[in-house]
Amino acid sequence: MIVYIFGSPGSGKTFISNYIRNSKNYQYISCGDIYREFSNINDERVNKLKTGEIKLGDLIIGRILETIQDLNGNILIDGLKPQQLSRFQSSIGRIDLIIELVCKKEIAYERMISRERDNETPEVINIRLNKFEDSYNFFINIINKYCKKYGTSYLKINSNENSDNILNKIDKQLWNIDYL
Repeated sequence: MIVYIFGSPGSGKTFISNYIRNSKNYQYISCGDIYREFSNINDERVNKLKTGEIKLGDLIIGRILETIQDLNGNILIDGLKPQQLSRFQSSIGRIDLIIELVCKKEIAYERMISRERDNETPEVINIRLNKFEDSYNFFINIINKYCKKYGTSYLKINSNENSDNILNKIDKQLWNIDYL
């Protein structure tokens, strides 16, 4: 089974992904980690990205494909851009479940600022959150079309609460109805 977790920056994708990975023994791929990996290396693929010969989405899908070949069993993907779903489908396979984490912008901002990453200044955080907010309807349209076309299940979870409440919702909404 392939599960895709979608949500704004700071919505709790990595937190929920780690919980599912550890409690249900899923293999985990973080697209955010892949983005950061590519930003810290200087190889031929990254040079082609910088010159425009290849697109970032192609680079990410390629790296996911490399990673998936080494994995067995259930896979959880966090942070894939919705506009990459069709490419994912044609290269890797059907996503069985999409989980959307819905989080208020103010809460996401506070979570992100508390991570204390060097590249996440208040200005950068606001830009990322505003960009997501501006693109949200576009993203949801892509996800809805994908779910309809491929019969993928879709689950929306409010991630505004404290971590214990969020995990209780995950348990009730996923485990009790045998999604995973």
